[in-house]
Amino acid sequence: MPNQEFNFSSFSFKADIKKQIIFGSLLVVFLLGINLFFYLKIKSANQELIRLRQEVVKTQQLFANFSALKIQQKEAEPILAILEKVLPAKQGVLKSVVKIQEVAQKNSLQQSFSFGQEYRPESGAVGNIGFNLVLNGPISSFAKYLKDLEALPPFIQFGYIEIARKDGSYQFNSTGKIYMR
Repeated sequence: MPNQEFNFSSFSFKADIKKQIIFGSLLVVFLLGINLFFYLKIKSANQELIRLRQEVVKTQQLFANFSALKIQQKEAEPILAILEKVLPAKQGVLKSVVKIQEVAQKNSLQQSFSFGQEYRPESGAVGNIGFNLVLNGPISSFAKYLKDLEALPPFIQFGYIEIARKDGSYQFNSTGKIYMR
């Protein structure tokens, strides 16, 4: 048997290389893990930043709208003061009903009038009270009646209007609103 010498230096070198490869691999895996961790954190932070930017844009739009509304409110205050003088108070609505009744009598029409639902907005805005109106008479009187209604104040609004023939005469059915302050 030939004399085999065991070389400890080559064994040590191979072990050192294995240790370095294992250490290097672990270091690479560790660094990749850290990179993945920071990537996910940055991605999450970026999404949060985008969401916050969108909220800032929405807030700026709301603020701009609010500012525009405040300016419009200041511009509308003189007009609202004029409207309050023109529009009847709740107690004055009956005078409007009397005017409608007078127009019906003037045109030889029989009138049946009833109030509907009242709408009272908040903060001093214009309110209204609904009404139902039924008139009976000749068709020629309705044309004169409608013409005379045009002379009434503009705070009386007619909505639905129906004219039907009934027993040789005509019936005028209508709904509407009387605006009030």
